[in-house]
Order: sequence, then C-alpha cells, then structure tokens
Amino acid sequence: MKKILLLTILSILSTIVIAQPDGYYDGTEGLSGNELKIKLHQILRGHEVKTYSEFRDVILRDLDEDPNTPDNIILFYKNASIPKANFASNNEPDFWNREHTWPSSHGFSTQDTAYTDVHNLRPSDATVNSSKSNKDFNDVENIPENAEGEAPDTYTTNDFWDPRDEIKGDVARILFYMATRYESESLDLELVDRISFSNEPALGVLFTLIKWHEQDPVDAEERARHEGAFGYQGNRNPFIDHPEWVNAIWGGSTSPNLILNTLNFNADFGNAELGSSLEQQYEINAYNLTSDVSVQVEAPFYLSTDGENYTDSIGFSSNNSSEQTFTVFLRFEPNQEEQEVNIEVIHSTDGDSEELSVSGKEGAIEITTIAEAREFTLGEVVTVQGVVIDAGNNSSNNRVIYDGTAGLVVRSFDTDNESENLQQGDSVSVTGGLSEFNNLLQISESPITITILKQGVSLPEPKVISLANVGEEYESQLITVKNVEFVETGIFLGGGASGNFTITDGVNELIFRIGSGNHPIVGEDIPTGLYDVTGFVGQFGNDYQISPRTIDDLQPVEDSTGQTLANIDFKTIDGLIYPNPAKDQIFIKTEKLQFASTISATIYSSNGSKLQELNNINASRNTISIDHLKGGMYFIILSIDDRYFIQKLIKE
Repeated sequence: MKKILLLTILSILSTIVIAQPDGYYDGTEGLSGNELKIKLHQILRGHEVKTYSEFRDVILRDLDEDPNTPDNIILFYKNASIPKANFASNNEPDFWNREHTWPSSHGFSTQDTAYTDVHNLRPSDATVNSSKSNKDFNDVENIPENAEGEAPDTYTTNDFWDPRDEIKGDVARILFYMATRYESESLDLELVDRISFSNEPALGVLFTLIKWHEQDPVDAEERARHEGAFGYQGNRNPFIDHPEWVNAIWGGSTSPNLILNTLNFNADFGNAELGSSLEQQYEINAYNLTSDVSVQVEAPFYLSTDGENYTDSIGFSSNNSSEQTFTVFLRFEPNQEEQEVNIEVIHSTDGDSEELSVSGKEGAIEITTIAEAREFTLGEVVTVQGVVIDAGNNSSNNRVIYDGTAGLVVRSFDTDNESENLQQGDSVSVTGGLSEFNNLLQISESPITITILKQGVSLPEPKVISLANVGEEYESQLITVKNVEFVETGIFLGGGASGNFTITDGVNELIFRIGSGNHPIVGEDIPTGLYDVTGFVGQFGNDYQISPRTIDDLQPVEDSTGQTLANIDFKTIDGLIYPNPAKDQIFIKTEKLQFASTISATIYSSNGSKLQELNNINASRNTISIDHLKGGMYFIILSIDDRYFIQKLIKE
C-alpha cells in the first residue's frame, strides 16, 4: 500500500510547480514578524467559499480518498480507512463527520467563511471528534490513562489534545494558516501560548505547535492534499509552501523565543485623569534563553517587576533553563492634560525581540448609562454604574448589574477588582472594555476597575413580561414570567448542560438556567403546576435564559381558573369549530350560534392556562390561527353577551 500511495503522491507532485501561480507570494520578500503575517493575510483572503454540504458530499471524499480503495475515506486522527458512504448523520460510532481542526467554538459561527475553510476541515471518526471537542493542542504524557482509546497514538486530558506524531506538523500548519487567513477586525484568530477558553477567538499552545511544525516537517502526502485544496478554494497554506515562515513570524523551538501572554490584558488603557494611574500586568514566556531579558518603555508608561517600584526599564535574569516565565507590571500615568499616546513596549534578549503596542488618554472618565453602553462597539472602554441584582450563585465570577435603563454582566479577574467579591445589593461603578461571550454582553476586558459606592441597596422590581417577549431588550434584567410550568420532572441540578431546564406557558418555551452545582435550588424537587418565575435574563448563543437567585423566585399560582369557570353555565354545540383536529387554523360556524352581537374567543391549555384571547369575531371574521400552538389538547370558550360555549380542540 505504501508503494502505491507514494506513486500516487509523486504523480500529483509533478504538477506542483504549475499549481502554484507565478508571483502568488509577491510582496513578501524581506518581511518578517507581524508585517509578513499581514501581507500573507492580504494574499490569502477573498478565496472561493464552498457550502458545508459540499464538504460532506464532494470535497472531503475527494481530498481524503483512500488511493487503494477509492470508495473509502481516510480519517485524519484515527488513520483508518472506512467507506465514504458511512457518514455520521446522527453521530453513529465508527462513521465519519466533518471536523474543524480549529474548533468553531473558538471564534467563528456557522455563517462565517472560516466555518467552511478547506484547509481547516478534515474527515474524522465521529466518536474521536467528540473526544477532541474544542481542546487546545499540547503535549500530553503518553501513559495508558491518557490514551484517547480509538485514535492510535493519540493522548488527551480534559484540556489538551495530542495527536499521533505523523500529523502533528500537519495540525500545526493548519492552525498557523487559520491565524493568518483570519486576521481582521471582524474575525481575528490568534494562537496563544497558554490554555484558551471556549468562545475565545484563540487556541493554544503556541510554542508546542512551533515544536510540532519542526519535528514533523511537510511531507509528500501533505503537499499532495494541499494542491487539491488549492484547486477547490483558490488560496494556499503558505506554511506548507514556505515552512520557514513559521519561524519568521512566531520564532523557533530551539532558539531564544519570547512569547507574550496577554490574557486579561487590554493594550488600550482608556482614560486616566491627571494625577491618577492605571495598572495592568502580563507575562513573558521565555524559551531557550542564552542571556537576560530586558523590557523598555517611554513615559507616561512605566514598568515594574513587583507592582510597586516603577521605572522606564526592567530586566529579568536567565537561569539557563529551557523555559522561564516573567511577570511584567505596566502603569499608565499621564503627565499632561489631554495627553494621548501610543507607545511600544520593547522586550529583547539575544536572538529575539518582541514589541507590544499600548495606548492611553488623559481625561475625565465619562459615566454612561448601561443602555448607552450596550450600543457601543465591542472593545470600547466604558464606565457605568449600577446595582448588583444577582446573588452570585449562578457563576462564581460573573455579576449582573442594572441601572434603571438596562443591565449587563461584569466579569473581572483584575487584582483588587475581582467581580467575585461583589454582593447582591452593591451599588458599583465599573470601568472596563466591552466584550461578548456567546452573545452575552459583558465588561470583561482589562484593565477593569470596580468601586463599591454603597452596599445594601434595594433591588429594582422585576418587570412582568410574557415568555414570547423575552429577548435582547431584557438581557441582564430582572423579569417575572407568570403562569408557567416546568416540562421536566425530578430534581434540580446545576452547572453545564445538567443545569438547563424548560418552562412553558403552553405556547412558548424558555430555558430555566441553574449555572452552578452550588446553587441553593440544586437538590430541590422540580415543582409541578403553574408558577410565577423570577430571575435575570441571560443569553447563550441564540438562546435566552432565565436564572433564579433563590427558591423564593418560584412562586406557585393559586388556581382560581377552575372555580371561576365552574360558576359558568357552559353549552356545547357539535361542529361549532372546524376542522377538529386542526393544524394551522380553525373556523367558527357563526351561523350555529344565532347571535346579533360579536363573539369573544379564549383558548385555554389542558391545565387551564389562558393562552390566547380574540374579540370581535363575526360572520365575516371567523378564522383563528393556531399554528403557534403545540400539538395536544386545548379548550376554546366562546362568549356572546352572557352565554358561553365550550369546545375541545385537538391541535395536530
């Protein structure tokens, strides 16, 4: 098989010179670092976009075909050959599906170009794909406890994925491509030298990927597939054509290499008034040092190694180990009015240097309403004031604040400004950068400052709305939805998918979210019957949620409907509504009622909840739409003056 595969590859390789257009990489001569990365991005963008179904039906079946068994496809991680027809439409084990090497949950949606990028998609065993999930790539100890199980020579932990040696370089070059192709304001994917977080447009671990790229160089099989990918999409992976460009942009694995870890660091310090200052910190991951590291900056920025003594330059000593980590404290302290600066922080050692661009402005901090802040662009620094309305038991770090105009989430890990320390009823002033997590707006970009203005402040009254109206307008606000019931039975759990439950008013549904296993509701019985439910509105992806604070946010509804209806003398008339059962709409045979005035109609669920009310029904206006109702049994009551008619309705 190896001989046949090699002959196939060599045949394809004979066309490589023709496949790569002359001048494709024009303009890259003499460039390195970020300048080279930006130029490559300009070359790669604007490629032909394919549909996701084309990868299932045509593209992957072609690019990853088994040359010895043309009806088979070769799985990327598992290195197994299985029938192309065995596509995992329902995640069937040992079938194949489309796997994003750079997980889509790390920065892009199904509508983005990155979702169907040919260089990023590979066929994978469905079970192995689930095991990989959205983990970072890193070396994992090769012991039986870490073995993936299905993919040979593959090891994994809760955080990291370590594929077989033969494709380590392939993986790295895919990720280097993604971080270069998607380098813009709308989508900026970054490789980071740390563990990353779900929905963060970042993936790790950078130094490991550099090492894999060097240990597993480009081979004939990778080049052959690359030519096919270029044929479909019209752009190339420059790190297959020019492996040396990885070193030129990100450095090497055996020479001195400084990589900045700017987690929870914002290069834009925002506003600081004259006589005040703002501080942040970040880390330098230093590899293979042969000399000390120096860091320099110009005023009005200042550096420190301990967060206390600041100056314009600092140094860190090499201990001759292969890896060291240093913490840099950076202060912005404007020295004149209306000062606005953009400055480079220079990090250098023998064999490598790294720059970090930072900015800041002198000026008063302008307080905006939260409603105004919600209209700002992501990344902008805002200052808002509000009252903490959640109890801190749905998330250990998130706090929801409200100012009478709107609400948002505060999430800060900055030293002495941790949001986890805030209590319900705290009136606070918060300054920080805006971001989103799965479409939930929050202040989470450093530097973040939190000032407690007052404690024990009265909470706002929740807004009473219907389930149908829960949406962006009420995000991060307290609401009450009335006359709802739980779909599930059993006991409440918390955290992860286990913390999601469903409430319904008979027509609409909403996720009832318990975000933590330590929530006081966890372990309580899920109630039956109608309840008024209070909580704050959250969002995850396209779904809105309501999160309670305590068990008191669930109040049973006194069932007075039955007593009221019991006092009414109902009549029934066969065939009063038709069709019955019905799918989308029903008609009222008004001639059967022999009336002179208009009719009112009310639809009730089987448990007595009022769902819909219509007035002014007459002979020419006798149609009622029911397409919004779920399948099941309902009751419709028609009233004319003091007469009432009831009919059972079956919705298909």
